[in-house]
Amino acid sequence: MEQTEQQIISQSLAGQEEACSRLYEMYAGRIAAYFRRSGFDSSLTADLTQETFVNMFGALGGFDSQRGAFGAWLSA
Repeated sequence: MEQTEQQIISQSLAGQEEACSRLYEMYAGRIAAYFRRSGFDSSLTADLTQETFVNMFGALGGFDSQRGAFGAWLSA
């Protein structure tokens, strides 16, 4: 059974590493593409993408699906 994005987020908040990895897999390409389009080299793109996810996991409890999509929240 395919999990919904909200289920994966809830599991990530509960500390389930597999769910955290799934969120990374779902969005890392999009975040890295943004940094590449912004002109960053591949090394800095990788660092910035990783830093984005470190910050995201720290702030994940503040995500409210009633206020918008997760991808938009992550990109903000």
